Amino acid sequence: MSLKLTSYNLEIKPGEIIALMGPNGSGKTSLGLGLIGHPDYQLKGRIILDKEDISGLKMNERARRGLFLAWQNPIGIRGVTTEQLLRAAKANCQKRKVKGCCWFRNKLLKLGEKINLNLKLLDREINVNFSGGEKKKVQILELLALEPKYAILDELDSGMDTDSLRVLGKLKSKKMGLLLITHQTRVFNYLKPSLVLVMKDRQIVKRGGEELIRQIEQRGYEKFK
Repeated sequence: MSLKLTSYNLEIKPGEIIALMGPNGSGKTSLGLGLIGHPDYQLKGRIILDKEDISGLKMNERARRGLFLAWQNPIGIRGVTTEQLLRAAKANCQKRKVKGCCWFRNKLLKLGEKINLNLKLLDREINVNFSGGEKKKVQILELLALEPKYAILDELDSGMDTDSLRVLGKLKSKKMGLLLITHQTRVFNYLKPSLVLVMKDRQIVKRGGEELIRQIEQRGYEKFK
């Protein structure tokens, strides 16, 4: 996937992890929403996914092409259970109905056990009265069940337990390209990025390797301009 930021070109390859770090309000979340096609967050330039320009596509069409966003603050949806939403999302990605009701539920149960998810959440209205930790785990379940080509993880690591972080650490083996948006550093004990970008005032001000993570741990973001 290729995308263009202010005076900056970025390419994410399958199986590659790129970390986008920066203080709150630096524009990281706006970038993620722009990439997925949120109508209130339009990006200038082009977004190329597997040689196709998806810049003009709506959110559901981008998802169908293999792009996924783990929202920072996922909303609750009355009248729709977690399983129902995941089944509909999977059908959209596959462009056909999910075959085998029992097969898909069993898949969700197995994936849920991996991340120590309360399996009763599958039958509850999605994200309605869920705790912060439960919402995070449901998003990991979505990621594992939908198996996108590229995933944008917006502060998904915030408040996440160790079991869930370990599961995230195994995503690289699935050849999934990851753009990890965060202002914390704990997640990097489990996910090793090939590139670290620092964003301030909606611009990329620094790029490098894991040494940038150590600098941020020690000094924060003040030195980056």
